[in-house]
Amino acid sequence: AFATTSNGSALSGNGNKDGLEWNMRLDEDGVLHWDNATPAPHKIQLYYNGSAAGGNMNATGTSWDIKSYMDAARKESGKYTLQIDSEKLNSSNSVVYYYTSPLAKLPAPTNLSWGGSDGKTAMWDAVPGAAKYEIYTYGANGRELNHGTPSSVGWYVGVLAKDGMWFTVKAIGDATHRDSYIAESPKYGNSTSNGSALSGNG
Repeated sequence: AFATTSNGSALSGNGNKDGLEWNMRLDEDGVLHWDNATPAPHKIQLYYNGSAAGGNMNATGTSWDIKSYMDAARKESGKYTLQIDSEKLNSSNSVVYYYTSPLAKLPAPTNLSWGGSDGKTAMWDAVPGAAKYEIYTYGANGRELNHGTPSSVGWYVGVLAKDGMWFTVKAIGDATHRDSYIAESPKYGNSTSNGSALSGNG
């Protein structure tokens, strides 16, 4: 039977278009199937919020384990557009795919500030479940200065520290967590305050 999977993933539409009967559907294990409406190979693309979210995968048959792909790629839960292209017939067909991740999402880092012995270290509170952190620093003009992935809290900027600079940081999840949203720091040289989280997956 082809239906909504037990973990909440689902498909809207069947991809039928231009007289071609694709009949796209999910089985209970989250594997995508379609009828052999066009000659193989097929190329699969994914879109999320209007932007490319992975893909360019080649499918030589009439099925693709999309659930395993999404789990391994640690994708966000949400609504995706899944497009299958038939290169030989120059035909593209798409359906809406609703994905539910099995991984809990980490909270965004908090208490972003400037500290250390000389006040030139980007600081934030540790996030339980984070394997590491991804930090970007920016000048007062908004231009990126540098970035890194420290395994613990704190990132020394040293001579780069100038009035008006700021940083963003997100927690990178361990094997059982998705990455957090991005948090933004107060400006260097100004009074510090708690960082605020940004909506989006960065």
